Amino acid sequence: MVLIKGGWGAVRSGILPWVCLAALLCGCGTTNHVYVHPLADMTAAKKAVVLPFYNLAGNAKAPVIIKESLVVEILNSRIFDVVPESQIEAFLREKRIEAGRFLTGEEMKKIQEQFGADIIVYGTIQVYDEGKPEINVVSKIIDIESGVTIWTADIGVVGTSDLPTFGIGETTSMKRLVQKLTAKTVRAMFKRGRAARRGYGGDGGGK
Repeated sequence: MVLIKGGWGAVRSGILPWVCLAALLCGCGTTNHVYVHPLADMTAAKKAVVLPFYNLAGNAKAPVIIKESLVVEILNSRIFDVVPESQIEAFLREKRIEAGRFLTGEEMKKIQEQFGADIIVYGTIQVYDEGKPEINVVSKIIDIESGVTIWTADIGVVGTSDLPTFGIGETTSMKRLVQKLTAKTVRAMFKRGRAARRGYGGDGGGK
């Protein structure tokens, strides 16, 4: 299913980078920058593949934590379905696809054929600082059929540093911060979609 109405709106290169925005959107902190392709119809998506997030933050557990929270928020939104993680992991192992390398057009076509997915969600974790605490993630959505990036968001959140002893407060604070970030990310994805389904204009944003 092509999510771009009336044409491509972008050049297909045949090779699609997982993390091409890392160099372009290098700002961190409490940023909230969202781009939606002007020809994209987000409500047309029925199923998504969420790939592992590339990790620039230096925290080994960050990709799993961010991805799991994001999937939960997407499913709770009930806008579209998500392919189970176990199936995606098996596919990535079989094809030897690692976070940070490129997806070819052929690989994306195989993802579409095997899982019936319309879109791919992936991104880059730029900051995951438990001490501050602070998180910054750049997320993207690609329409599989056309290979066009239809949505990009650079979302950052900062928590409080006055934490209880023994690390208990720190863990709780980071969990809340992760949930806040992924919830903001999903609202940014679908506020336009919800408005469109109700027949209203929608601003495509969300905070």
